[in-house]
Amino acid sequence: MNNVVVTAKYGPRIRWNSVITAAPLAPSPLLAAKTCDGLACLECVRQCPDGALRALPEAAEHRLWLNPPARTDWGVCRQSRLATDCMGRCLRVCPAGRSAGRGPTRQIA
Repeated sequence: MNNVVVTAKYGPRIRWNSVITAAPLAPSPLLAAKTCDGLACLECVRQCPDGALRALPEAAEHRLWLNPPARTDWGVCRQSRLATDCMGRCLRVCPAGRSAGRGPTRQIA
């Protein structure tokens, strides 16, 4: 989940793109609450079958609003994704942005 932004509505299950415009756009309000539970959760790290995700316990908890405190070893992730079907598992199990009836609610086997 390196370079992932966790949103309140969709969690990490979102793809970003670019919009370049000269249109006057009103800014979004600042977040009222954290979207990632940070070191208290780490479900993404626990569910990674090959250890491609590692927790960053030195992460400053007060700065974890949008980004999970974990880093991805992309080499390990790429090598094992076909053998273990791990690609995207960290995104699927993230509780952020999950609403009733959307996304898994248990450990993925």
